[in-house]
Parts: sequence; structure tokens; C-alpha cells
Amino acid sequence: MLKKTLYIIFSVSILLILTSCSRDFDKLLKSDDYGLKLSKAYEYFEAEDYYRAQTLFEQARPFYRGTKELEKIYFHYAYTQYYQEKYILSAYYFKDFYKNYPNSEYAEESQYMAAYSNYEMSPNHKLEQSTTVQAIDGFQLFVNSYPNSDRVERCNILIDELRAKLEKKAIATADLYYKLREYQAATQSYQNVLQDYPDTRAAAQIRIQILKASYELALNSVDSKKEERLEDAIEAYRIFKDRHGSNEALMEEATKIYNTTTERLAKFRSLQ
Repeated sequence: MLKKTLYIIFSVSILLILTSCSRDFDKLLKSDDYGLKLSKAYEYFEAEDYYRAQTLFEQARPFYRGTKELEKIYFHYAYTQYYQEKYILSAYYFKDFYKNYPNSEYAEESQYMAAYSNYEMSPNHKLEQSTTVQAIDGFQLFVNSYPNSDRVERCNILIDELRAKLEKKAIATADLYYKLREYQAATQSYQNVLQDYPDTRAAAQIRIQILKASYELALNSVDSKKEERLEDAIEAYRIFKDRHGSNEALMEEATKIYNTTTERLAKFRSLQ
């Protein structure tokens, strides 16, 4: 019984405190004391009450327009968006900050956070990747703008991570074309991956897929294009062998396709 009574007293006390805080905040919103609003905004920010901090920063910004203090307000305002996971807005406000205040003490961090906000929005590789590209561009811009910054190493790590995601997306797209039997599109997509990501670790698997797609394309071609496309498949095999001849497992598969391709080409030519 005592525990239940203490729990009720505690709950009522918390409710009264919250109600009092809410009333104080409502009064503050209606106040004309912008110095107080601003000081309280920083207090709320430090207390991680970003919604209230944001609201007060919004009210204080017009009053401090044209003053040095506005830089600090705007910078913290952008962070309130970020900490509330409103990454589209934080990306916008951080970017807008360093454009308007390129010489500010907060400019470097703002440029980084604009890119990092886009990084936070970068989705699974299966989805549309525009924010991933924006994040890469943002981090690269930061590296170029602040080559001696302590954040450069981190930027390069994140760029590699994001590029790996784009590569994975590109390979998945090519694989989908192959599964859908769109062999010409698959071949071109795989070749694009090799061109865009020349250091890819998946190069051997991609080139075997180019060989397979080239072979399937030739088989499904009209007679007027069949010979040329069988020759393309043979060329794909030669490229694979030249680059990945030491890969015994894939080389065995590639050789089988090559043998079948040469047989079909010889048979096709004999019928002409």
C-alpha cells in the first residue's frame, strides 16, 4: 500500500513539473524579451530539448538579423533539425549556412554536416540513390575545401563506403536485367560497372556474367546478327581468360561456354 501511495505521489509530482514547464515555455513564446528567448534556446539545446530550442531560435532569428550573433543562432538551428532527424532540412540549412558565412568559425563544420545529413539519408542499395550521390559530392567538396582538416580521413572512409553502395546497386541492376533475359542491357550494365568501378573486387564475377549474357544474347538473336554476337561472346571469353585465367572455378565455367559457343558458330557458318 505504501509503495502504491509513493508511486501516485511521484507520478503527480512529475505531472505538475511538466505542466509548470509547459506553462513557462508558453509564456516565453509570448514574451518580447528576445535576449531571454535566445538564452533559453541555448539552455534547451544543451539539455537536448531540440524541439523547444528550435522554436525559440526561429523566434529569435529575425531580431538578431544583421548581427554577429545570427551566425551562432543559425548554426545551432541547423543542428536542431539534424538532432530531430529532419535530415532534408538539416542538409539544406547547413549548406545554406556555409554559403552565406564562408568565413565563419562554423563554416567548416557546417559544410561537413551538410554532407553528413545526406549520408544519414542514404538508403539501402536496392532503392534510389540520389542522396548517396549528394553525400559523396558533399564529402568530396569538403575534402577539396579543407584538405588539412581532421575530418578528411573520415570523409574518405565514408566516400568509399558510399561508392561501394553505388557499385552494389549497379551490379544488382545488371543482375536484374540478366534475370529478366534482357541480355543486351545486362551486358552493357556489367560493362558500365567495370568502367565506373575499375578496382571492383567483383571483376571476375562481372566478366563471367558478361560472357554468359553475350552467349545468351547470341542464341536469342535473329540469323542476321547471330554470327557477330557469337563472335562477341568468344571475345568476352578471351578477355575473361586474359584477366582471370587463374580463377580455376570460374575458368572452368567460362571454358564450357566458350566450347559451346565455338561449336555453335562453326555449325551456323556451315549452314550459310
